[in-house]
Amino acid sequence: MAKATKPKKSAAKPKDDSKKTDDAKTTALSKADAAKLAKESAARWEQETSDLRNRRRQAAADVIQYRYDVGLFAIKLMEDRTQELGKKLYGDRTVEQLCEALNESSSTVHTCIKFARKCDANELEYFKQHEWPWRAVSSIVTVEDAKAYKQLKDDFEKKKFKNTDELKDAAKAVNEQSKRDGVKKDRRGGSPTSKSMVNSFTAACNTISTKVMPNFLTVVKAFGKDAQKMEPAVAEEMATGLKKSKQALDTLKKMIARADEIFGEIDI
Repeated sequence: MAKATKPKKSAAKPKDDSKKTDDAKTTALSKADAAKLAKESAARWEQETSDLRNRRRQAAADVIQYRYDVGLFAIKLMEDRTQELGKKLYGDRTVEQLCEALNESSSTVHTCIKFARKCDANELEYFKQHEWPWRAVSSIVTVEDAKAYKQLKDDFEKKKFKNTDELKDAAKAVNEQSKRDGVKKDRRGGSPTSKSMVNSFTAACNTISTKVMPNFLTVVKAFGKDAQKMEPAVAEEMATGLKKSKQALDTLKKMIARADEIFGEIDI
């Protein structure tokens, strides 16, 4: 019986590298497109975040300016009504009407008044430029002690507080300490007067009267003789300094006279 013959294998077809070349081209184009898209995405990210950042900065500044304007308006209203009635007003009714007109709470309007009274245009601009949130501003304007106010403001700028709640708590603690130390609240929101200030002034006066002034008068009394032993330029310089000292004393005399008048007014 004849053996079955196996079909002959067909000759191998030559390899077609054109497909790989096309794939390589396609891959290369995809990378180029990806790089282009990435670049466009980065530019779009930069533009969008920059726009949003500017909007946030402006929004924060607008809120601060609005609160300041509310405070100024409330103060103006109270001053005008006081002038019209010829007597001092406590402003409760004025604040109440303003709250109704602006749909604001009484506490917010009172804080706006503190803000406007305490801060001048430069301070207002500072808060706007540094993007302070209103919650932080409303906390720090309640601080009456000038040194504590500056310290808390610096600490907030240096991000020593994790959030505005911590600043609020710090401001509250400072005010409580000021009350214990005898700080007198300035109703206009300016620099406070306090027990420590009076003590410091008294100590300074004692130092001047017991040490500085006696030594100064000794120098003045001896100047006539000492000047003869000095170089002409040195003597002339000292004479000029003594003239300025006399002018300072004249100013001090006027201030002392004014102080006597004020003490007489308060019967002390």
